[in-house]
Amino acid sequence: MRRAQGDAAAGGPSAPETGHDDPDPWTRAWAAAIDDLRACALPAPWQRAQDGIRAYALGCVHEASLRRTASLPPLDHYLPFRYALASGRWMASLVEIAGEFDLPPHEIASPLVQAAQETALTAAFLDNELLSRGKEEARGEYDCGLIPVLLAESGPRTLQEAVDDAVALRDRVMDLHLRLAAAVRADAGPRTRDYVDLLGRASAGITTFSRDTLRYTTPHQRKPPMTSHPTPPRRGPCRSRLPPQIGRWTQLAH
Repeated sequence: MRRAQGDAAAGGPSAPETGHDDPDPWTRAWAAAIDDLRACALPAPWQRAQDGIRAYALGCVHEASLRRTASLPPLDHYLPFRYALASGRWMASLVEIAGEFDLPPHEIASPLVQAAQETALTAAFLDNELLSRGKEEARGEYDCGLIPVLLAESGPRTLQEAVDDAVALRDRVMDLHLRLAAAVRADAGPRTRDYVDLLGRASAGITTFSRDTLRYTTPHQRKPPMTSHPTPPRRGPCRSRLPPQIGRWTQLAH
């Protein structure tokens, strides 16, 4: 923020992509943060970060279209949509930059490592949905999360069954991540193994943040308990058909 204020005092442009000054302090602060990130990032992770920002922007456009038409994504398309809207690729690149990883191109681009990224962060994003649901309900917000998507599927399903199925699907994704991470540790180099371990820590951090952030809680809603189990607690199987991404991740985890 200090850097952004300094730019404002100097009269320099805070949003280089627009070519003119932006008086909004949040925009200037974000522009300064991006400048700092660019300065410390290695070229390859920075390129992936830019690609991640573009994917997030497209996810926002998709979500805005759904909101405008009061519609929901189909279950088959839901996990890629959620990964884009939650800026999954951007967060995966931030883990690279924060860890100062310079990973071999053939390892970071391998389907196994990509699947480890996707499952680690998707599990956290589904946690975020489950933990923030009270906020959406209390404020009457538009909700294109997994539970409404499951409720919109053909066939009878109660709200509790949709919640149970969402939790079961989240546990399935986390279980797959643990198996994929183990496969990476068996075959990849030491820095890529460290990267995948840090992805798991990032996933846990997102869930902890989602549970504790004030905007996800209300005076009448208790925080859900956290678990320290090394593997996801076993609940009943998901009653819904599984999205295609689950099958793809499962094949890679073998």
